Amino acid sequence: MTNDEPVPYGYRRWNGVVWADSWTDTYNAISRQAVIAWRQGFDSKAEEEVEAMYRMAAQFDQLGKELAEKN
Repeated sequence: MTNDEPVPYGYRRWNGVVWADSWTDTYNAISRQAVIAWRQGFDSKAEEEVEAMYRMAAQFDQLGKELAEKN
């Protein structure tokens, strides 16, 4: 995680995948939770949230690729 700015709708990821708006909302919500936990000094909670963010992003990317191939 490099900053606390939300991902905008329609953002094209490094791998060319554009997430659905609901995926972006979910990612941004978890990102906010991680930032809040970190600012409150809950480092282990922040680490868990960041790990969840990365796992979810990988799953969204995979699903986005599969959907793009079908269309």
